[in-house]
Amino acid sequence: MKLYVLGCMGPYPEKDKALSGYLVETNNAKVLLDCGNGVLARLQKYIDLNELDAVILTHLHADHMSDILVMRYYCAVQNQKLDVYMPQEDSLEYNLISSEPNFNIINIEPGKQYRIKDLNFDFVEMVHPKKCFGVKITDGQGVLAYTGDTMLNPNLDVLTNGADLVLMDCAFPSVIHKPETPHMSLAQAAQYAKNKPFKLLVTHIIPKTDITNELKKLGLERVFQGDIYEISAQGFKLLD
Repeated sequence: MKLYVLGCMGPYPEKDKALSGYLVETNNAKVLLDCGNGVLARLQKYIDLNELDAVILTHLHADHMSDILVMRYYCAVQNQKLDVYMPQEDSLEYNLISSEPNFNIINIEPGKQYRIKDLNFDFVEMVHPKKCFGVKITDGQGVLAYTGDTMLNPNLDVLTNGADLVLMDCAFPSVIHKPETPHMSLAQAAQYAKNKPFKLLVTHIIPKTDITNELKKLGLERVFQGDIYEISAQGFKLLD
């Protein structure tokens, strides 16, 4: 299983950067996790859009789903159906996406296991202003957990249990993080991951902040746009 970092910033991008979007690929499956601004252009560096098996939207904030509104035009022009997994909610965003006839909407149900070709998916509800699901993915060899956006909460234990690699929303520098901030801080992530068996990667990078020193102090690693990882029981390997 490979993880392509198409974009990793939020809630808005710096120059030439994309917002949240990650391609998970095996020999048989290609699934997009989140689809923020700039992601579709980056995705086509690696695959054609018609190769996508599904898109998973962890939640419906624009920095995680805005490019799905452009993807609908591609699907309409190509007369292509696309499976879109997302939380069901009473919102303008949900109504707009679900009204697209070329999207096959699958409402995420926590506790239910889903399968897309050779990938198994489990969803765990997180804590965020919009309904948000973390997702755990396995191809039978490695296990990836992606938190989406969340505050520190007990369900993280359910999400990360058995994971080899955790992609975690925690790029807020501790000096600007407040208790009401709907994301985790770097310090919270480091404390949470301490003595746990999984490898941790930091994402949802905040614009115009320098987290280099705190990352080094806490012993954390962050993702960069363009990174490609191979995920296995050993955690991950950064590919050239």
